[in-house]
Formats: sequence, structure tokens, C-alpha cells
Amino acid sequence: MSPIAFLGVALVIACIGLLVIGLRGRRRDPWDAGIKEFRKNLEALSAEGEIKTSTVIDDDDGRQSSVA
Repeated sequence: MSPIAFLGVALVIACIGLLVIGLRGRRRDPWDAGIKEFRKNLEALSAEGEIKTSTVIDDDDGRQSSVA
């Protein structure tokens, strides 16, 4: 077997091994997982999801600041 053929066979075996490892290691999410994650993040950023605070802190100089 020539050295070039040996390297070719080794390259093919390495590519097949990488393909198998890549396919077995990937996440198996349902097709709509991205949509659900987007909606969850959108709800977290919406105005209804914000925490409303009405507590006011008075500092020594008479200024008032709301607590977030």
C-alpha cells in the first residue's frame, strides 16, 4: 500500500469518526424549542413581567429615589 493511499484511508476513517461523534453529541431539541425559548425571553422582557416597586428611599439631602 502506498503512503498516499494509507493517508487517504486514515483520513476517511477520521472523517467518519468525527461524523459519528458529532451526530451522537448533538442536542435533540424538538423543532419548536427555539420558538418556545424566544417567547419565554420575550415574556421576561415585557412590561407585564417587570416587578413594580413603589418603595421610595429618602436620603439625607431630601432627595427621593425609587428602588428598582
